[in-house]
Amino acid sequence: MSLPQPLSVGESRPSRAERTRGQILEAAGLRFAAAGYAATRLEDVGQDVGIGRSAVLYHFKDKSFFTARYSTIFLVACSISSRRC
Repeated sequence: MSLPQPLSVGESRPSRAERTRGQILEAAGLRFAAAGYAATRLEDVGQDVGIGRSAVLYHFKDKSFFTARYSTIFLVACSISSRRC
């Protein structure tokens, strides 16, 4: 087990909520890239992070929030994929 690294002056640790939110965004991006937006369920994203659907919804209003976040990724993925987006 390693000790946490000291913070630089003016640097703060992300809160637990910020870390969870980041994990959700990362898991959602991976799911969308693999299965597409329509086939991705919030339950699956939550399971990847180790939380339930309600916890995902606590951090994000609904699945449509991810559309704005990953719109560029969707366009690229759809343009190179044979899957329907």
